[in-house]
Amino acid sequence: MTNEKIGDLIGLTYSAVSRLRRGERLPSVEVMVNIDRHFKWDVSDQVKVRLSGGPKAYARKLNEAIYAVVESQV
Repeated sequence: MTNEKIGDLIGLTYSAVSRLRRGERLPSVEVMVNIDRHFKWDVSDQVKVRLSGGPKAYARKLNEAIYAVVESQV
């Protein structure tokens, strides 16, 4: 799944998705809700990772959530 497609789902540009997936930024609450909706990663779990591990840990978990959904569709 491309960053452009992910961005369409969660309300970001492809470049913002790229920064998020590299751990260069953290998402807004609105984007976190969209991540929960489309990639089944609960908002409360996102907040825990965000607070305990910062942007890099968040990026790792986000990528895992994205890959899990992509793999389940194959």
